[in-house]
Amino acid sequence: MTSSGTAAAPVRVLSDGAQVRGIDVRAGQVEVAGFTVRDGDGLQLRGAGLRAHHNNVLNAVGAGIDCECSGSVIESNVVHGTDGTGIRVEGDRITVRRNTVSGSVRREASDADGMRFFGTAIRITENTVRDISDEGYPDGDAPHTDCFQTYDSDAPPTFDVVLSGNRCERVGAQCLIATGKYGNPGVPAGVRSITFTGNYCAVGGSQAVNLDGYPHVVIRGNTITGPNLYRGIYLSSGATDAAVDDNVLIGEQPVYEADEESEPVAAVGNRNQR
Repeated sequence: MTSSGTAAAPVRVLSDGAQVRGIDVRAGQVEVAGFTVRDGDGLQLRGAGLRAHHNNVLNAVGAGIDCECSGSVIESNVVHGTDGTGIRVEGDRITVRRNTVSGSVRREASDADGMRFFGTAIRITENTVRDISDEGYPDGDAPHTDCFQTYDSDAPPTFDVVLSGNRCERVGAQCLIATGKYGNPGVPAGVRSITFTGNYCAVGGSQAVNLDGYPHVVIRGNTITGPNLYRGIYLSSGATDAAVDDNVLIGEQPVYEADEESEPVAAVGNRNQR
């Protein structure tokens, strides 16, 4: 799709379940809904004012839904069996809500994750990510399976991102990982890079939230559980200016830990539930 619509009259590409191998949108003001996208390149979105909803994206090669876009919405889709990342977004003013991602694997991809996000004013809410395993791979070759991931690079900084009300269940490693080789430079003064609030994290890693050199993050009101936890939240390598408030860890492990480079941490109201 290369023909654009307008805000008042978007191009609508609709189906009642037709099966295709891939959909590629390179336009503005386009709506895509109702398709089963199977065994191909998934749903690729490039443009502004895009909306993709109520699609099933199955066994995609590469990201199941990949949105390099602005002012766009990805809503109520089912993504399963992606080779790599279920939903990937990059841009500004993107909403990702009420989607279900499961069963991501690594065949040709570098990893197997639920969602990845990069950019500004991104809202990731009420999604479910589940059943992404790091088992069954050759020794030493297992992916680092996470529900939500971002990292800095040569691209513009990521900030004003809110992840709230999501469920991360039966995922091999972590619920949220944010890594900053360069410290995610360029975040405006007084602005939070990520606000992670009201999420449920049931994972298999040694921590559910891992901030490694990634500053300016709020982690508030989350519930954390898992059989292999050393702690619920770990801040390291300069994950400074963090606020860790009112989180609940089911178990006796520390709710959070931080290394010297990441102190001080503003932490209140965290507790264990046994």
